[in-house]
Amino acid sequence: GSETRFSLLAFACAARAALSRRRMAGSDEKVFIGIDFGTSGCRAACLNDAGELLAESSVAYGDDAGPQQWHEALHSVVTQLPQRHSAAAICIDGTSATVM
Repeated sequence: GSETRFSLLAFACAARAALSRRRMAGSDEKVFIGIDFGTSGCRAACLNDAGELLAESSVAYGDDAGPQQWHEALHSVVTQLPQRHSAAAICIDGTSATVM
C-alpha cells in the first residue's frame, strides 16, 4: 500500500542522498533498491537517481514464517526487479526485532 511505498521510497532516497556524489564505473544510471520485511510479507522497490519508481515486487508469507521463508522471499522479490544488477545501494527495513 501507500505506507509501504513511502517506507521504501524513504530508504531509497536516503541511499541516493548518501551516494549522490559517487559515480558508478561504466554506468550513467544509478538505481536504488529498498526492501521491507513485514509481518505478512516482503516487498521491494527499485528507484532511479531521480527518485522515480522503476519496478516493485512483493511476496506474501504467513505469520509463522521463519528464516527459510524470509530467505526465499528475499530471493524472490529481488530477482523480480529487472534493474537489480545496476544497484548502487540496497536498504533493508524490518518491522520487528527478528534477526535475519
